[in-house]
Amino acid sequence: MSGGREHRVRVLHIDDEEAQLVFAKTFLEDADPMLEVSSFSDPAMLLGALDGSVDCVVSDYVMPGMDGMELCRRVKQRASVPFILYTGRGSEVVAEAAFKRGVDDYVRKEPDPSHYQLLARRIRSHAATYRRLGEQHLYQERLEQLRGSLGLLSEAGSLRGLAEKTAFIVERVFGYGCCFTVLRDGRMVPVHTNGRVEMPEYNIIDSAQQAVDMGERVVVPLRLGDVHGALVVGVTGGVGEQELSLLGTLGTLVAQSLHRVVQTEKIRASEEQFRSIVENVQDVIVLTRPEGSITYISPSCRGVFGVDAAELRHRMWGDLVHDEDLDKLEAFYAKSLRGEGGAIPEYRVLCGGEERWVSHSWSPIVRDGEVWQVVSAINDVTWRKNAEKALQSSLRDLEQTNRELNDFTHIVSHDLKAPLMTIESFSSFL
Repeated sequence: MSGGREHRVRVLHIDDEEAQLVFAKTFLEDADPMLEVSSFSDPAMLLGALDGSVDCVVSDYVMPGMDGMELCRRVKQRASVPFILYTGRGSEVVAEAAFKRGVDDYVRKEPDPSHYQLLARRIRSHAATYRRLGEQHLYQERLEQLRGSLGLLSEAGSLRGLAEKTAFIVERVFGYGCCFTVLRDGRMVPVHTNGRVEMPEYNIIDSAQQAVDMGERVVVPLRLGDVHGALVVGVTGGVGEQELSLLGTLGTLVAQSLHRVVQTEKIRASEEQFRSIVENVQDVIVLTRPEGSITYISPSCRGVFGVDAAELRHRMWGDLVHDEDLDKLEAFYAKSLRGEGGAIPEYRVLCGGEERWVSHSWSPIVRDGEVWQVVSAINDVTWRKNAEKALQSSLRDLEQTNRELNDFTHIVSHDLKAPLMTIESFSSFL
């Protein structure tokens, strides 16, 4: 059985007697309709017909040119298939030697046609055993290949890359083509297709809790809680339970990688948006560790400090502050270590030997109760300080002018007062 469908058993039968070939084919196929017997009288022709579709070889013992034991040896060299020695001339000694040479079973020819039923049962039994062993071997082989391919999934850094690597794994391990789809706006959208694979309806994918065999395709939901996508694998003739289980395991692993890739792309998009905003504002945005080591500084730092951002990374923020204003940073260090935000109205920083005035506000980033980083906004207020100095200078000049004007007024008043007193005196005399 494979995928719920009964498997026809293909048998190659060789005998040097034409009548035996006709009887065996007729009675075996009548005893078991699932048997499909091909008859040969030449060992070379039988070996030429031996391929992966053959389930059992039935051979006479005594034949011209090559006996059954030698044929068994050659068959076993080419394929893992049960070999039944079917003869009327054998003995217990022959049977013992045959088993030692690799023959799987020994059945004597009898005049009574009922013995064909025994032969048919033996063929079915050995074919089923070999098929189970073959499926188990193939399962182990594919399982090892699947384990060896997991590194490809972890290497994928994008959705497209994950889809291509998944299709490569499906083709290499299972020999199938597939279509990698993701859920977008309520419908499944193909990302990468390897081979001709038809897409099923979305409701089939949405309702599938595990890999589903649909005859010509297998639907493997990429589910991590909710459905994120699906693998649609093109198959021929259905798949076995073990193969279906392996595809389901692959789907779980791909779903985990898909979740990681989607989250990574969201983080990358968020970082790009943050970087775009930060790198286009006039303020200098600085990320520091709580102790003050710079982990990031925006490109606008050149306008304040006169150097590129790369030259300031990993330096201590205190190294950029004027020695006389270092005491003002005590609040920054103390509060940021406690996870508190704050601001310093102004202090001086050194810019290539020159002094500039800045204002500083900060907000800590806390994770699991510990301060991870501190985000600071540095605003150049040198223009304001220069304006304040110019205003103070203008006020001093105005005060000086007022004093000089008062002195002039006093002198003029004194000079005008003396002749007026003389005129007053003469007026009184007259």
